Amino acid sequence: FTMATATSCATASFALFLASVCRSRNQLHAVSLVVVLGMSALGGSMIPRYLMSDSMQRLGQFTFNGWALDGFKKIFWYDQPLSAIRTEVVVLMVIAIVLGFLASLLVKRWNIA
Repeated sequence: FTMATATSCATASFALFLASVCRSRNQLHAVSLVVVLGMSALGGSMIPRYLMSDSMQRLGQFTFNGWALDGFKKIFWYDQPLSAIRTEVVVLMVIAIVLGFLASLLVKRWNIA
């Protein structure tokens, strides 16, 4: 539950950030398609990261789905306790807060009063 909540928060704030950056739905669709597929490939959603080169594995650490997969793997595959995913949860929540804050700043430019 903890890992799913942190992942959901990071994903939602990422979606809000993308929506606030794009100017139209068509642009959002195109940008999100490219960005999400790229992050999925680098983060290990398509191919396990241990099969990638070292440089690709390092790039995967900059994706939130890479952190989420690492946390879920620790819980479900390695059967580790909740304290083992502390780093992953903190990183995902920081991503959620930063992207949510940036999205709120960018959305203010659309408010015409």
